[in-house]
Amino acid sequence: MLSLQLTPPQSGSSNKESGGQIVYVKKVYGHPDFKFTTRDNDFAILELKDSLEFGSKVSPVSLPSSDTVWEPGTSAFVSGFGVIDDEEDTESTVLRGVTLQILDDAECTKAYGEEYTNSTMMCAGEDGKDSCQGDSGGPLVVGDVLAGVVSWGEGCAKTNYPGVYTNVVAYLDFIKEITGI
Repeated sequence: MLSLQLTPPQSGSSNKESGGQIVYVKKVYGHPDFKFTTRDNDFAILELKDSLEFGSKVSPVSLPSSDTVWEPGTSAFVSGFGVIDDEEDTESTVLRGVTLQILDDAECTKAYGEEYTNSTMMCAGEDGKDSCQGDSGGPLVVGDVLAGVVSWGEGCAKTNYPGVYTNVVAYLDFIKEITGI
């Protein structure tokens, strides 16, 4: 059985240690078909105990429409508190983010072979730019639309190994089933 240690999310803070709104998780809805060995269906919905207070530092993202196709070259932004170098284990205490390019599925298949499932995953990256360990579950946004969720990759920012993200478009039915949205 998988046990999760959840740090209370701090919304609206660029510092992991303080600031922002602390909102606890009430329930985790993991995708029922998640496969740890293949990383397929790496998607979960967190139900919060309390509502977030929206303002200048906290705002919602939109969901993509079911016919959205993320074109290669589209700029996307990923953020998180993960490590900055996969050679180190120390996570950042300061929120970091980077703009990446969404890549063609062929590039991802070339890098990862059968591990990459183009129906539920997407890749983004550029040499020297990537998400890293500790960023998993974080947002990959295109404008104000949640395009992906940080999932996995080979190291961090390695040449020819882009970051792999769960493609939110593939999970719209699951989102609707759980949330009613």
